[in-house]
Amino acid sequence: MQSVGKVKVSLQIFSIISAMGPITFLILIAISTIFNPGYDHIGSTISRLAVQPNFPWIPRLGICIYGISYVFISWPIYYMLKLAPKSRFTYLIPSLLISVAFFSLMTGLVPDDDNPGGIFVLHDYGDTSISGIIHDISSRLSFVLGVAAMLFFYFSTAKNQNYKFASKLSLFSAITVLIFGAIFTLTTLLPNTHWLWNSIGLYQRAIILITTFWIEYIAIKVFLLTRSE
Repeated sequence: MQSVGKVKVSLQIFSIISAMGPITFLILIAISTIFNPGYDHIGSTISRLAVQPNFPWIPRLGICIYGISYVFISWPIYYMLKLAPKSRFTYLIPSLLISVAFFSLMTGLVPDDDNPGGIFVLHDYGDTSISGIIHDISSRLSFVLGVAAMLFFYFSTAKNQNYKFASKLSLFSAITVLIFGAIFTLTTLLPNTHWLWNSIGLYQRAIILITTFWIEYIAIKVFLLTRSE
């Protein structure tokens, strides 16, 4: 019984930390914009904020903290899947989330280039450094693996009545994130004079807010599950 109690306490701690990660990230981004008043939230990505002249380490730290939250949410999700009868992908989904955390950390630790180009941008706006290449690849991989984790979670819990809302939320989140991700990717294939570039930061923030809500809900769900048992 004592070991079971310790597991529950650990799950609660992991849930709290995973819920605090995205919130801390958003706070740090808000603080960073105060120190960089010329930064455009709508027309610029967070990667651009991380190469601003004033305190660029603040958004980089925020990105890393956001990434770490995926490590802490992986165990609560594993716990949810173990409780669900006939659940599938019990080990795959946490593994995907830990991979998201790794590539998010790489995105935060390795800054982007100063120019708006990159290896995934069709039109050339300057030389792309090794740092920029690692940053671009890491950010795209964290996106793809995150969407995959949401979809696999949906397929694993779709028939479970106890996780009905969590399952539907995962599907909705994956679809909407894919839509905004497609718009973001399409924008990078166009010249930076195209009107879609004026809102590229908005597309990215929509993706972040959707995934943040998903993490928050799962964290609260597991916390309440361990409290009620």
